[in-house]
Amino acid sequence: MSAELDFVNGLPVNYRFGVIVSSMIDRMYKESPPLPPPAMPQVPLRLVITGKPFAGKKTVARRLAEAYNLEIIDLDDTVRECLAASKPDDYTRDRVNGELQAVGEELQSLLDAGEAVPDELYVKVVVTKIRTLFEGPAPAELEAAEYLEAEVVAEDAEAGTDVAAEAQPAVTEAEAAEAAEVAEVAEVAEVAEVAEVAEVAEVAEAVPDAEGEGNRRSPGAEAEMETARTDLNRGWILVGFPDDAKRLALLERFLSGFVHPKARPTPKARELKAEAEVVAPRPAEEEEELVRQPGGYDLHFRLQLPLEESVRRACGRRIDPLTNLEYHIEDMPPPNEKTVIYERLQPADSLEKSTGTLTQRIHCFDVAQTEVDEILEHFGPFADVPRLVEVNATGSNDETFEAIEEQVALLLERKRGEIAKAEEERAKAEEARAAAEAEKAQAEAAAAEAAEAAEAADPEAAPPAAAPAAAADAEEATDEPLEPVKLQELPACVEKIEDQVFGLLMEEWRELQGDFISSLQQLFNWHRCHLADFRSGLFGMKQRFAEYLQRVDGKQAMVDDFVLSFNLFTEEYPDMRKQEATKAELHLRAEELHERLKQEVETQRSDNLAQLEVLQTSRWLESQTEVLASQVQHAVQLEVKRYHACCQLLSDFYHSALCLGLPEEHAPPPKVDVFAPEEPEEPDPKDKKKKDDKKKPKDAPEEPVISPEEKAAMRLCKFVPGESESEGRWEFPFLADLMGQASKAVWQLEDFVAPSIEVPEEEEEVKDPKAKAKAKGKAKAKAKAKEEEVKTEPPAPAPALFIDLQQALLAERVTFQHRLRMVHGWALRRLHQAASSTRTTYHQLNDWVLLRRHKDLEAVASLVDVIKEHVESEGFIKTKLSLKNAHLHRRPNTLLRAPTPPVVPPPVEGHAPFRWSIEQLENLLEVVSNATGALSPDIRMLPSYTMLGILHQLTSVEGSDKRTVRVPANWRNCGAAKLKSLLQTFEHPFSSSCVDLVDFLLHMCLLHSPLGWPSLNSLLEVRKALEPQVPRDASWPDFYVPMSEVEKLPLFDEPGEESFSKKFKPITSAAPGAFDRSKEQLRWVAKVLQRFRAPSREYEAWTLEAAWYDYRVRRHEETERLVEMLDDVRTTPSDTPRQQVEAIPALLAHEDTEKDPDDAVSTGASSCYRLRLLAVGDYDDMKATDRQITDSTHAPMSRNSTEEGSTSTPAVRMDNTEDEYMSDVFEDASPRNRIPPWDTSRYEKLRVLRAASKHWSSQIEIHFDTLQHRCVAVKRFTGQWIKAQMNLQEALMLEREGRPGSASDASGVFQDYNTGELLLLCKEELQRCLFDVCADLGPVGAEREREALEILRSLLATAADLERLGVVHGRIRTENAWLQTRGEKREVLLSDFGSDDSGGEDEAFRAPELVENAERSHATDLFSCGVIGYALAMGRYPWFSSVPGKCKAFGFARAEGIQRFLADPRCGASKEGRMSAEYKEILSCLLDMDPSRRQQKSMSMTASLSRSTILSSVTRLERGPHCL
Repeated sequence: MSAELDFVNGLPVNYRFGVIVSSMIDRMYKESPPLPPPAMPQVPLRLVITGKPFAGKKTVARRLAEAYNLEIIDLDDTVRECLAASKPDDYTRDRVNGELQAVGEELQSLLDAGEAVPDELYVKVVVTKIRTLFEGPAPAELEAAEYLEAEVVAEDAEAGTDVAAEAQPAVTEAEAAEAAEVAEVAEVAEVAEVAEVAEVAEVAEAVPDAEGEGNRRSPGAEAEMETARTDLNRGWILVGFPDDAKRLALLERFLSGFVHPKARPTPKARELKAEAEVVAPRPAEEEEELVRQPGGYDLHFRLQLPLEESVRRACGRRIDPLTNLEYHIEDMPPPNEKTVIYERLQPADSLEKSTGTLTQRIHCFDVAQTEVDEILEHFGPFADVPRLVEVNATGSNDETFEAIEEQVALLLERKRGEIAKAEEERAKAEEARAAAEAEKAQAEAAAAEAAEAAEAADPEAAPPAAAPAAAADAEEATDEPLEPVKLQELPACVEKIEDQVFGLLMEEWRELQGDFISSLQQLFNWHRCHLADFRSGLFGMKQRFAEYLQRVDGKQAMVDDFVLSFNLFTEEYPDMRKQEATKAELHLRAEELHERLKQEVETQRSDNLAQLEVLQTSRWLESQTEVLASQVQHAVQLEVKRYHACCQLLSDFYHSALCLGLPEEHAPPPKVDVFAPEEPEEPDPKDKKKKDDKKKPKDAPEEPVISPEEKAAMRLCKFVPGESESEGRWEFPFLADLMGQASKAVWQLEDFVAPSIEVPEEEEEVKDPKAKAKAKGKAKAKAKAKEEEVKTEPPAPAPALFIDLQQALLAERVTFQHRLRMVHGWALRRLHQAASSTRTTYHQLNDWVLLRRHKDLEAVASLVDVIKEHVESEGFIKTKLSLKNAHLHRRPNTLLRAPTPPVVPPPVEGHAPFRWSIEQLENLLEVVSNATGALSPDIRMLPSYTMLGILHQLTSVEGSDKRTVRVPANWRNCGAAKLKSLLQTFEHPFSSSCVDLVDFLLHMCLLHSPLGWPSLNSLLEVRKALEPQVPRDASWPDFYVPMSEVEKLPLFDEPGEESFSKKFKPITSAAPGAFDRSKEQLRWVAKVLQRFRAPSREYEAWTLEAAWYDYRVRRHEETERLVEMLDDVRTTPSDTPRQQVEAIPALLAHEDTEKDPDDAVSTGASSCYRLRLLAVGDYDDMKATDRQITDSTHAPMSRNSTEEGSTSTPAVRMDNTEDEYMSDVFEDASPRNRIPPWDTSRYEKLRVLRAASKHWSSQIEIHFDTLQHRCVAVKRFTGQWIKAQMNLQEALMLEREGRPGSASDASGVFQDYNTGELLLLCKEELQRCLFDVCADLGPVGAEREREALEILRSLLATAADLERLGVVHGRIRTENAWLQTRGEKREVLLSDFGSDDSGGEDEAFRAPELVENAERSHATDLFSCGVIGYALAMGRYPWFSSVPGKCKAFGFARAEGIQRFLADPRCGASKEGRMSAEYKEILSCLLDMDPSRRQQKSMSMTASLSRSTILSSVTRLERGPHCL
């Protein structure tokens, strides 16, 4: 027996047991035998050529076919042949191959259904073509479905079922590939006829199996060889297919039945062996060496070609359309360079015939070759010859052909040699077999003669002669050395076991594996749950003990009583607190409180230690140790069971392999239980008597009585203290007992005992009594002789398998002992961790008790010190003293007595000698208010003399006057002359000798203020703050503002007030509070405005208009009167009274037809100019057009529509010439006539819609109006462009208004005087441009078309309005058409008029006649509307440019017509459900290429539309054109 054991990483393993178990699993779940290869025609040469496009595959293939009489198989040609065979005519019906016809019908059905052809069908086409080319004696093939059925049966056999032996070979229908590249050609020398015959014989004799384990001869090899010799075809060559790994695997599966190992399903035996390694590990399997198999074809040639060369060959190919001859410009040009053939040449691969980009095809081929190489490594015509042959195709066709021909010649030569060698070996084998049969016959004859001679000589002596021979053989056998059994021999022993015995062994293994794995899983789950419980138990113990330490005690009540009595005594006897005797008494009481608190702390400590003792004696550690001990014992029991079952299985297997039958079942292992109670030992009477004789000494201590529970706990764990507490150790006595009990389960080795078979001897019948006695004597003598022989006979030698059994049992014993040691180490670590963690926790809880006592004493001492400090300070204990969680907390927010409120000094304003204080202003307001109240409550003005008297009384101060100072010091006794001159500055211009009180009071308030009057920006900020306060039914600024809101306004925040107040400080005995002049000043201004309220702005405007109208009427009448007076012909008397005219109706119906600058000057109002924007295509056309506009219409760019039924004033006058107009706009620099400046503080630029460029003279921007809180459109012109431009295409129309107001309230022109730029402002609130509307309308369909039609109708109505006014827009785009939504009504407004000089921009909207430099007309606007209509319905433009040659879509529409364009499948509108026929009809009218037909069709189309969709001309003229 070998002393060497198997070790892995230093750990013992029993590989014998693992090998036996894996062999049993292999026998139980045998893998199904490989399927026989499909029956394919056997030919000498089977070649495949692949490569990149234009590598020369077809050329090489044609030359090889000519040289070796090969059949070229091209996938494209074969597919065409199958499709043609699927529909034969009357002439070809009899000649069509049935197999090709069936495949063609399947291809045709897929093509008719519009489905892609699967890869399997392409491979089937190729294989079917090969079979039809080489018809021979090969057995009939199965269909693809039958072959797949055979594979399914083979897979089921892995689960325990066997495949029927008579299953016929089948051919699989594999996945195939699309048609690859055209094949190339090379030239190979002719090979002798012998090579062909040798190839056929070799292939017929040796058919490779799917696994490549060897070759076997087919039954009809000789007949196949004879047939091949008479066949004229020598083989086949497949061109350009397969070109990727998937197609190659499918083709190989069809040809040879080979399946890649990675594609095969995992056998069940392998899965079960992987699971069994947990219990029975086995040696690592050695990787099988790769052995090449012949496979379905011989060689695979891959033509290597660089990308540049492939592209060069592709680009140089030309074809002559007259002769259909192909040429190459560089490699194979036409023969004569001077012929006209060069003019006829065309590219061979046109765009219409291309199947993809060349680089993409080359890239796909290169990527796929890595996986192709992996599959081709498994194949080769011979074991040392790879199948893949890479050929450099960069040279000429001859070089490529020679390289391939060399490989083919070597292959045929090698096959010829192999065939000759096989025939020679076969002849030698036949000769050796004949010689062996002859020798056997001679030996049998000699033995027969010797037996006859010996029988004739002495028949009774023959049997004894055999005994010495047997003894000699036994001696020879004993002399031979015993060879141990190797692991590789054990699987053979497993195969020899009988089926019934094998079934019993498998049952033993399943029971062993199932019990051990399931029990082990339960043990691990149990242990994980215990660990979680143990950790949560320790945490809960700490948490509960911490809560117990923080329980409420009586210390706080003692402190509160002492503080209360202390404060009561201090409050009742404040003088006694200053006495030393009182302080000494209070100190004694503090010490007494200290002692009582310390006593309370000690009591709490005792309770805490008692609670800790309860925890320590709760036997929590013992219970946790008991659980762990149970788990350890369960693990040991599992190991004992596993060891016993393994040994039993090994014993049964080896005895069965020795043909000794199953041995008797071994005794079960002893029970392993350390928790069983100890059996009491029976006392010995002698020992008892000896103990009684001994007398106990009187002073001997009594032995403590230990309870059974304590004994059991001590058996589990106990702590052995050392010299110090840290040197103690934990002991677990039960572990040694547990391991000792487990060691008793070890099997003992046994000697070999040969089986003895006793054969009963037959007693001869003895008739004579004496003969019977003699026979008995002889029998006794024989028995005695046998006993002597047995005694002297040596023991029989042990077989090698029996010795291997002992070796396996010994290895299993070592493994068992090692696993027990691992369990012991694991248990010791877990027990130590649990015990040390628990002990550490108890120590930590004890430290908590001591720490709590220490912190309590520190807190008590600190409390007493605080009390003593208050005793010495002779004051109250004002804050609450709290003893909480062993800490002293002095809570400043919890006061025991109400604090004394702090003295806040009142604010006092300092008096400057020249400035009015708030108090003086309040007095002035009161005096003035009383004076006006005496006259009228609503009056806002006082006569000058009244105001002079008031100021004179306030400023007059005598020496004996004791009244409070009501005016600044510099105003005192200033005199009547100064006061009168002051009041003259405040007299109202239209009300002489009257003072505006609000103006006067505000001046007095802001006099000598650091910043003076508020700036415009400050007032705008005030307006921003007040605008949100406007009520719903009110308008700015006619609404009331409460005082609380006025105080929050950002007004009078003057930083200079602080320095002013420091300079003039108030004179007081104590420091006064800070005086907020700004806030008080704002409050006083609000009082002034509240007292003297202004009338409504509407009322003032109406009054002003009425007065102005009355003035003009009176002036007109006066003019008429003067004319009548000066006219001698007129006889009307001069004293005719003036006819009274009702002012209000005349004012409401007034049209301002005359304007005189003198009128504005006479009324004192400043004249102003309102500038409006009019954008027309040409300035001269604009002037002519504007002269035709009557006074009842509006400006084309001003959408000043009024309420229904009202009339409006004309907004445009063109009475001056162009020079006068330009001088009015740019040259008049007077303050009254200059262009209003651009207010940058009001308008904030958000974004630029269109930047200025060489094609666009202006820049369109979006600004935010901070006053009206909305966005406005602004067009900006640079100063240089304005100076250089003489004829403005966008003219500025000047309207002079006779009433006061601001020009910025309406649309107009402004100028940035810093940069010189001109800004045209349009205050019409633009909502959404049609570009954004097209992007947000939703998916293309009926709903989108309905909304698009509504918008298009409004756009056409706007264009129709412009046509009726004689205005051509000229640049209608989605960016300058705006969709305005007012309630449920939606309208389209147009902006940005002008000529279309955009050049390359917006070419999609330009009409075709504009590209040809035709004049703009209404038809050009209709064409732009048609493009917008298409974009609204489809979400995209129909074309990107209308310039000839730029856009193919527009070229098609112009050549074929717009209706053909909308119906073309390439147009998105042609698809069903995307655009209705009615909408297409509208677009065909608008997008007609002929402008005259477009105009006529659009007019008829507009007339056909309903009145509800497009407003009539009259209604549209009443409302004005939809332009901005």
